[in-house]
Amino acid sequence: MIKLVEKHDMFINLLAFYFVSLVLGALNVGMIGSLLKVIAFLPAFWWLIGKHTIRLSRPLLGAIAFLGFFTLSILWSINPSETLVGDVGSVSLLILLCAASGYRYSQSDIDFLKKALIWSSRVTAVVILFVGDHYASRLSFGGLLMEDPNYLCAYYLFGVVNAVEMILSPAKYTRKLGYLVELGVYAALVIASGSRGGTLAIAAAVFVTGLGCLIRNKISLKSIFLPLLLVILSFALIFVLPYILPQEVISRFYMQEIIDSQGTGRYRIWQEYLHLFWAAPFWRQLMGYGNSVLSALAGQQRLTTVHVAHNIFIEHLIGLGIIGLGLYLMMLWQFIRAARRQKNAFALSVLAGIVVLTLSTSFSGKPYWNILIFIICLINIVKK
Repeated sequence: MIKLVEKHDMFINLLAFYFVSLVLGALNVGMIGSLLKVIAFLPAFWWLIGKHTIRLSRPLLGAIAFLGFFTLSILWSINPSETLVGDVGSVSLLILLCAASGYRYSQSDIDFLKKALIWSSRVTAVVILFVGDHYASRLSFGGLLMEDPNYLCAYYLFGVVNAVEMILSPAKYTRKLGYLVELGVYAALVIASGSRGGTLAIAAAVFVTGLGCLIRNKISLKSIFLPLLLVILSFALIFVLPYILPQEVISRFYMQEIIDSQGTGRYRIWQEYLHLFWAAPFWRQLMGYGNSVLSALAGQQRLTTVHVAHNIFIEHLIGLGIIGLGLYLMMLWQFIRAARRQKNAFALSVLAGIVVLTLSTSFSGKPYWNILIFIICLINIVKK
């Protein structure tokens, strides 16, 4: 487990503690919301009382522009009370991003924070294995912990990407076997969740990681062997799981089921919201109806869909208009570009997985926050 040690600044220790406590984002405590919000306050408070420094960068400027517009949408929102809830989250994320930008990081600090992210996936997997429950036969949290099974897949991304990196590294084969088992556990948990979008997100992260490792290490017989082994094991897993998991879960992955259900109604949802956008007044197309108002908007417009867009890009288009979606795409590109420039395959792969997940969900949860914060830390690394 990650240990807080004196050689790291207290802010970095608190940020690592926040990272590794990711699973507590699914534990709500009354009106406060998730317990993770309280923990997120710790590194932010330490920065506010001690550092105050903000180092501007293109990703941070992109985040300020998007999150600022996101927050200000309360001024023209059709439901200010719902928008205010979204504003609290956007301001919290912006404070954490600014706080992370205020420090300089050694390579040791970055490795420490990366381990905290990896352990957040491992802790989540352990909690699911011990206290997981089934909802409509889909595996998710149980008891006091509550999370959408689709969103839950994002919690595993840090561990999945690290496991693939280690399998493709020059590490000893005994260590690689352990990471192969870890990867298999994540794969089984993702498929047991019944999330098709989550499965695609994990596959995208694995692909980007594998591609990056092969390019970095150059293609050789040794580097090709393990990816082929992973493919073989993946196919073996597909043949074994139908005998273990409920048929309702396995059938979700059948192509005919996806076609018949229209992606569990997603095609109809996207169609209705896009039709709503084109029918809206021009200034609403430009500025949107306000963040987090899809539930109120669906009721107001008497839509037959559920009250989420199941696509973060469509959700921002409706809530924030063309301007808001443009700012979001600009911010996203700046973070992707920063991860590439830092040559950090871990951050790039996790972010790629989350982007794929948001194509079929409205996900903008804490794993998303954490990889953005980590990329801000990468930008501020002190190079020898």
